[in-house]
Amino acid sequence: MNFDDVLFGLILCGIGLAGACFRSEYVLLREHRAIERRKERLMRELHLKRLSSQVDGGEHFAQTG
Repeated sequence: MNFDDVLFGLILCGIGLAGACFRSEYVLLREHRAIERRKERLMRELHLKRLSSQVDGGEHFAQTG
């Protein structure tokens, strides 16, 4: 084994580590986006429930008033 083989092995290891790092960052970003979408969906549902309860309450007061 000569010095060129060692350098070639180090380059390949560096490329492998960089690929693993990019993959882990991509997976982390996907998870973060999924969590954000879940939060947005829950906030939207909560907002719709509040609006529907206000509309229901408003109609109730309009009928009795």
